[in-house]
Amino acid sequence: MQQITDLERTKILQNGGEKVKPTFSKEEMTRRNTRLREYMAKAGID
Repeated sequence: MQQITDLERTKILQNGGEKVKPTFSKEEMTRRNTRLREYMAKAGID
């Protein structure tokens, strides 16, 4: 059975990798967030 001291340490990434293309355009995300906030306000959700 492995001990915790036998496990590799977590490596810290400096770069974080390539940027991912957003699924939705900025305008579409704004529209979705606006509708979600409206729904939450009507439903009394914080």
